[in-house]
Amino acid sequence: MMDLPKFLQNESPKPSKKDLKFEETDFAEDNPTPRLAVCLCLDTSGSMAPCMDELNAGVRSFYEEVQKDPNSRYSLEIAIVTFGPSVQQVRDFQPLDQQIQPPVLAANGGTPMGEAVNLALNLLEQRKKMYQESGIDYYQPWLILMTDGIPTDPPQTVEAAVRRTAEIASNKKLTVFPVAIGAEASLTALQRFSPVNAPQRLQGYKFRELFGWFSENAINKSKSVPGQDVPLTPPSWVQY
Repeated sequence: MMDLPKFLQNESPKPSKKDLKFEETDFAEDNPTPRLAVCLCLDTSGSMAPCMDELNAGVRSFYEEVQKDPNSRYSLEIAIVTFGPSVQQVRDFQPLDQQIQPPVLAANGGTPMGEAVNLALNLLEQRKKMYQESGIDYYQPWLILMTDGIPTDPPQTVEAAVRRTAEIASNKKLTVFPVAIGAEASLTALQRFSPVNAPQRLQGYKFRELFGWFSENAINKSKSVPGQDVPLTPPSWVQY
């Protein structure tokens, strides 16, 4: 089981379920729910090709499950960053009730993980700043990092990402969930990006179980009260 830190939670008031336009829900009184920004930082390098169908199915199931819950539907905001062959932000943060299905990801190229983590951190920091400036309460964000290899970008790029992540996570301003995919993924490399939480290896291609676990715990978090410790449920997807 992951050795995961405790973190502060906020109570999520239930907003009206009326149909709201994006500009009316984003940082507005119509949706006062505390926000949880989640960035999926996903390896789409060429070596991921054998499991891309399962990864895409897992991401879709994550969206579907958190959209069903009345709390997390108004609380969660999900961005997607991919790495391989280049780094791309393929989905921006947006209220879930305004989001369509996530994009279909394809595998190709190398593993510029350091650049991808730096971009993910930038996006999460910008989103937190928007919450603060708009007077919206929020949970400390999640960075979900998945890879089947090791970084292939320049060492200085990797080191910059490692230092930033270590500082933010150690100060409890970020929760990092590092997941190794396949036998070749380096737990040591992932550990450098996650000084608090130990990386875990996915059992086979159990992406649906993995994202089901993320959605379950995100929903639990969106229902919690300030200062409450919410234990994470036992994962069924970890290879021990």
